[in-house]
Amino acid sequence: ETAKSRVTDEEKKLKSKMELYRKISLILAVFIGIFIFYISSLSSPPNPLPNSIYLPIIYHYSVFFIFTFLLLFAGKFNSEFVFVILVVSFLYAGLDELHQFFVPGRDPSFQDFLLDSAGSFTSFLVLGFRNMIGSKIR
Repeated sequence: ETAKSRVTDEEKKLKSKMELYRKISLILAVFIGIFIFYISSLSSPPNPLPNSIYLPIIYHYSVFFIFTFLLLFAGKFNSEFVFVILVVSFLYAGLDELHQFFVPGRDPSFQDFLLDSAGSFTSFLVLGFRNMIGSKIR
């Protein structure tokens, strides 16, 4: 067995693993999207720390960070793909707030939309920075 065929086999295994990770990432992103919709559908969302004003801020920022991170990881990190994912994430954040307009006891919030968008944009920055560093190391 030649060194070239071993490299090719290793590349195939790595590519296969990455495809599996991308599929899992997409499935998890869909579940997060469903979770976001479910929480937005509740008239009174769960709040384990009722006196904390920071919990809703942390929730909005982090759930959209994770949602967008998983979507970005599910595909090839190029400018067109990133643009589409950011648009999808921002639209979903806007639709999430609009959806709350129709839920009794809930109101849409531009501040929540901004927090959602900030979480999405931060995940883009984190993955972009990771890819930039990774490409310089190789």
